[in-house]
Amino acid sequence: MKLRVIRSLILAATTLHAEEPWRRHTIDASLKGADGVRLGDVNRDRRLDIATGWEEGRTVRVYLQPAKPWEPWKRETVGQICAAEDAVFADVDRDGTQDVISSCEEGQPTGVFVHWGPDWKTQAIPAADPAKRWIYALPIWLPDDRRQHIVAGGKSTAKLPEAELVLLSPPAQGSARELAKWTGRRLAKVGWTMTLASQDMDGDGNDDILVSDRRGKTSGVYWLRYPRWERHDIGAKGREVMFAALGDINGDGQTDVAAAVRENAVVWWERLDESGDRWKEHALRYPAGAGTAKAVAIGDLNGDGRNDLVLTCERSAGKEGVWWLQQLADGEWRPHRLSGPEGIKFDRIELLDMDGDGDLDVITTEEQSPLGLIWYENPVKDPLPRGGAIP
Repeated sequence: MKLRVIRSLILAATTLHAEEPWRRHTIDASLKGADGVRLGDVNRDRRLDIATGWEEGRTVRVYLQPAKPWEPWKRETVGQICAAEDAVFADVDRDGTQDVISSCEEGQPTGVFVHWGPDWKTQAIPAADPAKRWIYALPIWLPDDRRQHIVAGGKSTAKLPEAELVLLSPPAQGSARELAKWTGRRLAKVGWTMTLASQDMDGDGNDDILVSDRRGKTSGVYWLRYPRWERHDIGAKGREVMFAALGDINGDGQTDVAAAVRENAVVWWERLDESGDRWKEHALRYPAGAGTAKAVAIGDLNGDGRNDLVLTCERSAGKEGVWWLQQLADGEWRPHRLSGPEGIKFDRIELLDMDGDGDLDVITTEEQSPLGLIWYENPVKDPLPRGGAIP
């Protein structure tokens, strides 16, 4: 095990700097503070669209994926009520039209908001205490329940040390649009919510909730078991955990978990059985020349049948903020450049074939330069003409 760690560190130190970065395409750079990317089909054309909150721009927008990759993306402003940290699609009232849920933790007002599609009227959910800071939301379905629930994740501060995960639920009778009738149930205390994801973690057929928590006594990667929502630790307890991801990393058919952990590590936990309580930890350092750890995504980038890891960074001035780690046949990892030196503060990642060439491209946001909402074209297959970015 020690030899493998040493060899991985040597690979990380010998990154192929002669490689060209992936080609970057801008979807929108017209505002400040692009903060996160979430996917959903808002116009039901079978192409995944994007929801993004622009924190400094105090705007939430939806971007419609064009039929052809070289066409510009149409955008719709769905709300301008707060400095949104997160925006996610959900059909909250089950009318067949996607709505957007945004979470706000700074400025006024704070809270969790629904932007009702298609006219994008904005309303707050009062059950998410507006005196607290909200930073992430997960739409979730519960067994034998036809309502769209929302798990809202909070963030603690010196003045507001009590942050929490709250299950927001519409009334059992009546319309989900009656937001004053929604209720909130605290599921857990948190320090700083980074990731919320629904996944059956114990094989009982019911979705549980995967959490990565960045701050304080509750920090780490863990999951909450439905229906009592008791905590089951996976790893990194007490460390500064950033975004996490789910995927089969070692190809054994089991769903593993990976997380970016500050300052400069990506840690992944190999699932040892279906219980969700037995995990083996593997740690990899971020490549030399990278910023500090921010997010990770799992996917086969080069089509060799093995899942790779995509990494984003903060504090990347004078460095490079997006990388990928190739999983080799012997279990080692080889770092590759992806973004080049442009960009300082990147965020969570989505992997999607944006240009229809059969390989996974990388979608993310950059908040500080600002590059804005962007995607990087995977060069394994290259159908787009070189020279000039897509508008």
